[in-house]
Amino acid sequence: QAASLLMRWFESLASTGKTRIRAASVLLILTIAILDSRFEISLGALYIVPMIVAAAVLSPLEITFMAFGCAILRGFFDSYVISIPDHILRFIFAAIAYNTTGLYITMLVRSRQQAVAHAKEIALEQTLRSTAEDQLQTLVESSPAAILTLDHAGSVIAANRAAAEILDVEESNRLLGQSIRDYLPLLYDALKFDAGKELFRTAAQCQGRRRNGEPFLAQTWFSTYAAPNGRYLAAIVVDASEEMRN
Repeated sequence: QAASLLMRWFESLASTGKTRIRAASVLLILTIAILDSRFEISLGALYIVPMIVAAAVLSPLEITFMAFGCAILRGFFDSYVISIPDHILRFIFAAIAYNTTGLYITMLVRSRQQAVAHAKEIALEQTLRSTAEDQLQTLVESSPAAILTLDHAGSVIAANRAAAEILDVEESNRLLGQSIRDYLPLLYDALKFDAGKELFRTAAQCQGRRRNGEPFLAQTWFSTYAAPNGRYLAAIVVDASEEMRN
């Protein structure tokens, strides 16, 4: 939870603008340098604060330059009388510490931003997919032609309202799970036709039967497609009995 709050703080900090954050970082560095020059106790550890603040917007190269600058200021105002090798060693350790802290914060901020952007992309894709599915469902349900989808066994797995009306079924849901062989044997035979691995699409006229046994002339357009457990079939069916009589 603390990490999440810290990331939100960095996001809000980054949203204030690069110029303001850079100015605030420079002001912090100058303030720490002035305080460090007036106290006998070294305040070099405080340079971590502007590094953390600036890491929200700076590039890795800029962070490295800033870390070296802070390390130089820390060594310049170091009140301890030490040898040159000790000065160099302290400078190296300070530069590494500042740079590592800044780069680590930058990595966290970038990872958070990428995760948020990825989550937004997924949410947008889901919204678009849901909208497309709703539009497709509306189109299918409003179609005057019967639209059917059959599984590898010839059972109905999807049907619209027109399919229920043509086949004299009260609701389209009652067609689900029923064998199409009882209504349109041609579609059942097409699924059982051994065409090897090839899929096919065609149109045909055939005789169908309604639920009450009444025959009718059906104009069909259907195609097969591959599914994980076999070959499925999608069909559009129109009752052509009236046209034939005319």
